[in-house]
Amino acid sequence: MLVGVMISIISFIMMSFSSSPILYLIAISGISIGRALLEACSKALIGDYIDSPKERESIQYYRYYLINVGAAIGPYVGLASGLSAQRETFLITAIVYFVYGIMLRAFLLSSKKEEEIKKVSNDISFTKTLSIIISHRTFVILLLCNVLVMFLLCLFMLTLILRLFNIYLDQI
Repeated sequence: MLVGVMISIISFIMMSFSSSPILYLIAISGISIGRALLEACSKALIGDYIDSPKERESIQYYRYYLINVGAAIGPYVGLASGLSAQRETFLITAIVYFVYGIMLRAFLLSSKKEEEIKKVSNDISFTKTLSIIISHRTFVILLLCNVLVMFLLCLFMLTLILRLFNIYLDQI
């Protein structure tokens, strides 16, 4: 999950300082991969740390509610700030992800369940986990499709933002 946050931070900083289409493509790919990693892991984390099904359901509801509020308000704020400060918009997004990563790490370090998980599963490593994931062909296809959908979503949002920017640019 922290890897997804770090990929997103690096990608948004790259998006801020990009000047060529290739760098934009790499940055958008990084944003898509970071989001795919972060989204799936955050759902699993909520499921692992909340024992009560009713609490888990309400936390997932609030999470989606806040995501939808951000999706509704974010483009307006981004468009307003993008008209005057294009580079700074992506830097602000990278800073928000950085703060989120710090808060996430603090939460993971303070969690009692992390110690319990470490005690139970000392023999699990990244390479073993990766080999298990690779051995399940259907799951790998699902992960690749998820990354592809996130990539296409980012490309769609980028073209929408550029189109809106061109519309408003003519009025200035």
